[in-house]
Amino acid sequence: MATATTQPPAGAGGTIPKWAEYEWQTAYLRVKGTAAALRLWDRVLTADDRQRLGGDLEAAYARHHGAVGMWRHLRGVSLPRAVVDVGVRTGFLDADSGRVLLRVIGEEPDDPQEALEMAVAGGALVLVASPRQAFWDGEEIAADWERYGKPWALLDELARAAKAGEAVDALALRERGGRDTDFLKKRKCALVNADGFPVSLADLVVPVGRGTYRLDLPPARIRVFERGAGDALREWTP
Repeated sequence: MATATTQPPAGAGGTIPKWAEYEWQTAYLRVKGTAAALRLWDRVLTADDRQRLGGDLEAAYARHHGAVGMWRHLRGVSLPRAVVDVGVRTGFLDADSGRVLLRVIGEEPDDPQEALEMAVAGGALVLVASPRQAFWDGEEIAADWERYGKPWALLDELARAAKAGEAVDALALRERGGRDTDFLKKRKCALVNADGFPVSLADLVVPVGRGTYRLDLPPARIRVFERGAGDALREWTP
């Protein structure tokens, strides 16, 4: 299996700027050791991911030559993409720098449809506004979102709020004139109990105060796509 090196990947024109070389080398050095592997194992990987890696961190680390190799085995992405993905997921690289770096080295496409497909493949929570689609951990959430319109509204609100580092309270979704103090709790239950909604994602909808919830995901793991003029796909950013 190929392993990461400090030699930066070439961009579309065969070279990349000096600042990108520095960013790449910094990202590589931060994810090459055991600290990144431990964070990836404990904070990012699901129980199923760990099982696919053999259930033992030390053995998986040795077999796949570190966190980057483990991620490539699980997600099937390129080596440069894996270095940046692991850096962002483990907090060793901020999301904005990671996205710019991927674009410079030719791994983050300008085409929104390609960006959507890459986000899904990378395991992010991906929402598409129209037609309604949601993806988690590389798979589409098989819920009838036309039937579950109100739970969808909460999922969309939670995703956008978490992308901006915020939580959601009842005022964000309460219908006009509503006075039910347990409104958001009931709506949250309807969402996480919707047919096909994954338990691993449901566990990340956490209370942060009376009548307030947040999605416990880093912004880099949330991507929201909308339809603009002429039905063109575009990514929403806070």
